[in-house]
Amino acid sequence: MIEGLVYGEDPRQGFVENGVFYHPELKFQFPVPTNWKYQNSPSQFVMQSEDGKGAILMSAGSGNSLQEVKTAMINQYKLTEQSSKNLNINGLTALEFTALQIPEQKEGQAAQPSSKLLVTLIDYNGLIYKLMGIASETDFSYYERNYKSTMDNFRVLTDRDKLSRQPERIRIKTLSKTTTLQQALASYNMPSTRLTELAILNGMEPTAQVKAGSMIKIVGQ
Repeated sequence: MIEGLVYGEDPRQGFVENGVFYHPELKFQFPVPTNWKYQNSPSQFVMQSEDGKGAILMSAGSGNSLQEVKTAMINQYKLTEQSSKNLNINGLTALEFTALQIPEQKEGQAAQPSSKLLVTLIDYNGLIYKLMGIASETDFSYYERNYKSTMDNFRVLTDRDKLSRQPERIRIKTLSKTTTLQQALASYNMPSTRLTELAILNGMEPTAQVKAGSMIKIVGQ
């Protein structure tokens, strides 16, 4: 029943390699700022600076126009627009704007600092991509270069190697002779560096005896 089940992260849904985020299914790429942490999920890709004070959020959705999506974002996040301009980013129609998010001041509470955002909206392949860089208004200028570098280098993914990436999958093998799990894994060319990982996957010690006719799990394409 588990033969062919995806094992680990599925690169088809996006992966980072050598400082670049690639998405084979949606066919786009952009750089991740050096030494920034990142997290991928079905709804968005988040990048955060080491000190936690700067962040970039990328998501995608539908919309009739870039201007419509911009207006919706301003209303949703209660933003005060500062600037806006149309762009062409590596052949793709885009719109960039900056805005402030000023928190509501409640009586009796200390004033909260405003946040500043740099947002780039990109129209590509039937979707509108939203790349949003955010930091406190006082810290914004420090991270703006990172934001621009990531957003301005969004581009169509054409690298065949990246486009063809496939996830690892669980493969079930039936042993023809009694042997240890370690020897059985080696016979299917499983690397020794993954011995502990694969032993856990099989729920037994590497030195455990596995009888002929038993099934074990390995990973492969």
